[in-house]
Formats: sequence, C-alpha cells, structure tokens
Amino acid sequence: MSVRAGACGICGKQKTELEEHHVVEYLDDQNRTPKIYICPECHDQQEKYKNYLKNVCGYDIDRKNQS
Repeated sequence: MSVRAGACGICGKQKTELEEHHVVEYLDDQNRTPKIYICPECHDQQEKYKNYLKNVCGYDIDRKNQS
C-alpha cells in the first residue's frame, strides 16, 4: 500500500498520512481502476462498509470478484 502526506479528500483533515485506496467500483475510460488517497480513519470506515455489504448482506461490490 502506498502512503503519502497531505489533505484527506473525504474529511479534509490537513497534513495527515494518506493511504492509497483503489476505487474498485469504477473503471476509467482506459479500463483502469482509479486510485485516491484518504486518511486511515476514512479508509477504515470504507472497509467496514464494504465488509458489511459482503459478509452480512451478501453484496460483493469488488469488481475483481465478479464474473
């Protein structure tokens, strides 16, 4: 996982460590999965949401796992 410093694009926290997040629900015009950089707290919340959808609701939104 790539890490850099800056402002989180979700919560706006300034001068913080940012984690690379792959936006698996979207492909750009060249069929690539875009990356965004968000703080660990926002990344953790996104992972909890995705895991809840997958493990509790049975919705796997990760394109890599869809055929």
